[in-house]
Amino acid sequence: MSSEYCVIKIFKTIKQSDEINIKPCFEAMLGIFTSRGYSLTEIDINYGTKKWKKISSFYKFIETHKVVEFSASFNLKNGDGLDPTGITYSNHLSNLTRNTDEKDFINFTVAIPYDWYSLNLVKAVVKEIDIALKVTYAYVCFLPRNYSAYTERLIKTSFFSVSIDGNKEDIELRNNLKNADCGYIPKKYPVNFYNSKQLASVEGNMDLLEKISENLTLVTYTV
Repeated sequence: MSSEYCVIKIFKTIKQSDEINIKPCFEAMLGIFTSRGYSLTEIDINYGTKKWKKISSFYKFIETHKVVEFSASFNLKNGDGLDPTGITYSNHLSNLTRNTDEKDFINFTVAIPYDWYSLNLVKAVVKEIDIALKVTYAYVCFLPRNYSAYTERLIKTSFFSVSIDGNKEDIELRNNLKNADCGYIPKKYPVNFYNSKQLASVEGNMDLLEKISENLTLVTYTV
């Protein structure tokens, strides 16, 4: 197995009043695992307040409850004991107790083994989620297995603990990603799905440029 894994991150800029249909998005990502014979191990929702092993229980919950975040695991550990793979979702506006007109974003992340990756697979998943909620921006990166999919940095380990530390750059990035709909791009990744405003600001040589939906264009680079 490769020492790297593949991370697909999908973003949508939202307002607090927007309805988010999680189920078809989750099913698009879930299919990557189930098509290879891996079944769900556990879904942890809203910072561990609920946990399920059955997808049907998860679907029933999201029909009637706000979802701030969830993570789904599939137990793909190999000889090194690491399993960075799985599916996560976050929507911080769902956690607010006050009303706001400010925009934010939701994020779906799916992390898969490197040897599962293909551009056609990524395109299919992004297209399916785009149909469900009109994606603002997405990208793919490849990380060492001891790197966090969230921070894209090394996971700190000690004899007693494992930690993923946020820093000032993470806070700035999160604030800036709210403006992906206005053209903000954090950096060039090997595979990018840009909206029209992002695409207008892109310069330099591209390996591939392909319009995949009304609002998204696939751009790849050698980085």
